[in-house]
Amino acid sequence: MVVTNSGNLILYGQDRGISWTRLAATAYGNSSGNGQNFLVLQDDVEAAGWQVGDEIVIANTDFFDRTQALAFPGNPGEDPEYTFPKSEVFQISSISGSTITLSGTLEYDHYSGEVEGNPSWGSSWKMEQRAEVGNLTRSVIIEGTNEVETGPQIDEFVAEFGHVELMLDGAGTPH
Repeated sequence: MVVTNSGNLILYGQDRGISWTRLAATAYGNSSGNGQNFLVLQDDVEAAGWQVGDEIVIANTDFFDRTQALAFPGNPGEDPEYTFPKSEVFQISSISGSTITLSGTLEYDHYSGEVEGNPSWGSSWKMEQRAEVGNLTRSVIIEGTNEVETGPQIDEFVAEFGHVELMLDGAGTPH
């Protein structure tokens, strides 16, 4: 596929309603000894168009104290056992309203709830923190075939590897 200076490439995919939501309940991973293979979400993602086979990501919600922050890569006292972030990617195996079953078991905990400040620290506050869950699947896929064509007008690189080229017009606007 080649789109040149005066051409336009316009792709339309299926409307998924919402592309991301948040956890409605904490999801526990193997690191807690009781790894889950399902998530309960704040939104009805089935009604929004999420489907079995879609690829999703669950964002990290790790809390770390000052010691761990100092050990973050690049800081003195780096701790190689402390990894950040701990996001995870799965496929949806089944879906029912706002509950999805994952293609595997969570490795890490993903928090959903309120965090409260300690009044003994001199302040009292509440903060809602819920892991975001995003749908990575898009319904527009550009792919070639495994067939190799040969001939005088077919460039060897294009014939062997395929080729997608998008060009800019004179004003630098992508087409």
